Amino acid sequence: MQHITTAGNVLILLSPRQCQVLVLVTSGLSNKEIAYALRIGLSAVKAHVSNMTAGLHLDNRVQLCRWALTHQSAIRGVAVDPAPVSLSALDLAA
Repeated sequence: MQHITTAGNVLILLSPRQCQVLVLVTSGLSNKEIAYALRIGLSAVKAHVSNMTAGLHLDNRVQLCRWALTHQSAIRGVAVDPAPVSLSALDLAA
């Protein structure tokens, strides 16, 4: 995560992958669905979510979604071209 100060405000820029994960988190996908959609490991998704919440001094995923909604400029223009997420293709019970 990079911090840039502009006009007395701190603008927080997330990595491109963190932005992709954040877009999917705010879309309501689970970590497992995000991992499948972005073709990355579940542990990578968990690490991204954890790093974003810690870096932004948030306590949980809901607060992360709220942050994303109020700071849309930080994730504006993020291209997410995930694999189609088919719940039938995922074994969510595992």
